[in-house]
Amino acid sequence: MSTPTHTPGPWHYEQSSQEFGTGPTVESEFGIIVHMPQPEDDEGQANARLIAASPDMMAALEALIKWEQYMGGFEGPAWQAAIDALAKAKEGGK
Repeated sequence: MSTPTHTPGPWHYEQSSQEFGTGPTVESEFGIIVHMPQPEDDEGQANARLIAASPDMMAALEALIKWEQYMGGFEGPAWQAAIDALAKAKEGGK
């Protein structure tokens, strides 16, 4: 079975006042990724910005891990955290 892929980036954040109501919204050229119908507070906006940056962060982690595998010899908690985060994004781990 193939692993499903996410909606291609770029994603962008905006404050929405669409049919869903006012609140942070993340969209791509393919449509709305997520709309958070919560008050326009700092936390909701921060969550939306983080979600909007997800495709870019995933691409950066993939590039770092490929580079590390090519160069070899890099180890430690930071590299393992990058590997774990990418696995979580792709496979839904903890």
